[in-house]
Amino acid sequence: GARQRVVCLIGDSSFFHSGINALPSLVQSGADLTVVILDNGVTALTGGQVHPGTSHDERGSARPGESIEAVLRAAGVDPQVVSPNRPEEMRSALDGALAGRGLNVLVAQVPCVRYIQEDKSA
Repeated sequence: GARQRVVCLIGDSSFFHSGINALPSLVQSGADLTVVILDNGVTALTGGQVHPGTSHDERGSARPGESIEAVLRAAGVDPQVVSPNRPEEMRSALDGALAGRGLNVLVAQVPCVRYIQEDKSA
């Protein structure tokens, strides 16, 4: 029969607060899994709060945000950064991830339309 794939969608804030904990197990398991991290640079779901990846702190002062890609690489994952603003590129990357074996991670970077920030995908 046709091979089934599991796809996980997770936001950047959820990745930093809980998803990051699964990385070592996912890398070791070798399971066929496509993870799409929706990186809009803010915790938009609950009101625009900061998280470790945001480019400013709780008081609005600029700071370097933690890089999701660097965290993934440190865990042994080679992520592909894509932008939903470039749909053909995004489609191609997703098709490749779904066809691949093991853990495939896409980091889809686009600013939140409600909490506008610097566009990391430029």
